[in-house]
Amino acid sequence: MTPYASIGPTELRDYATALGWAMNREAARHRVYALASARFPGRQLVFPMDETAPDYAESVERAVANLAALEGIDLAEVR
Repeated sequence: MTPYASIGPTELRDYATALGWAMNREAARHRVYALASARFPGRQLVFPMDETAPDYAESVERAVANLAALEGIDLAEVR
């Protein structure tokens, strides 16, 4: 298990929304979180709502890395 598999989808969603990212409600109908920030036009954080999704850990790893890079926060702190 990678360390990213232990990050719950709602934890990541809540962390990103606390930083000002907004959830796309339409994407949620498809069981994915897609969050956008007005500070970063054209960029989204996308990851599954279900920890059982085959690419869950990979998607969370990518979302965490992008969030850290865009926000200028140390990756270990976000993780």
